[in-house]
Amino acid sequence: MAAGTAPRLPRRPAAQGAPPLMPSAGGSLRAVLGRRLAELAALLCALAGAAGLVALLSYSPHDPSFDTAGAGPVHNLAGPAGAYYADALLQLGGFAAALPSLALLAWAWRLASHRPLSLLWLRLLALLSSAVSGAVLFALVPALDLPVLPAGAGGAVGRLLAPAFLAAGATFAGPSGRWLMAGLIGVLFLALCGLAFGLQRDDWRAAARLGRHTAVVTGRGLRHGGRWGRRLWDGLRRRLLPLVDDDLIRENSSPPSPLP
Repeated sequence: MAAGTAPRLPRRPAAQGAPPLMPSAGGSLRAVLGRRLAELAALLCALAGAAGLVALLSYSPHDPSFDTAGAGPVHNLAGPAGAYYADALLQLGGFAAALPSLALLAWAWRLASHRPLSLLWLRLLALLSSAVSGAVLFALVPALDLPVLPAGAGGAVGRLLAPAFLAAGATFAGPSGRWLMAGLIGVLFLALCGLAFGLQRDDWRAAARLGRHTAVVTGRGLRHGGRWGRRLWDGLRRRLLPLVDDDLIRENSSPPSPLP
């Protein structure tokens, strides 16, 4: 070794298979693009679910539909398409017509939380099965039949399948078979809804908290609105009552008109 030269240190061998310090640009771009697409899909599902609920809630039997020819204005807030959609689903499933819209809102929640919507075919099958079981369940409860529903609480599907379940319940449990079958179908209905919506236990808790908070806020708003309405009515009565009393006094104090 020459004089005045520093000794060379041995190089440390590179670790085999060590991950890079910075992710590749392609992987990062794909991840960002996947998140944006999931958020777009969540927005579309939320809009479709909200539109379906608006169409169902603003249903009018006088709107044009597949079995009704109406020439007047459309009362459905979702337009003519909403009128046809609401009439078709209410005719088929009654109250179960709301399940597709609720499923879309649940899927929007899941996609917006950046959680994949796996096994979509299984969730669609569970959604169809829950709609059928819900129609039968609602048809088994006579108290749910409302005049506004065109085909009853369970729709045509419930009317078609409910007698078979009633006969099976009467065979096994006698007169109480109706409520036994309603309980069994109710459990099946809730299980299928949970599978179709794809929500976990934390999601149900969050939804329950949101519903409770919404109910509290709505109750407070109604209470304050009632107080404001009473104050407004008291103020108007205090201002208008003297004017009415003056008019009555003038009418009573005026001399009668002479007879011809």
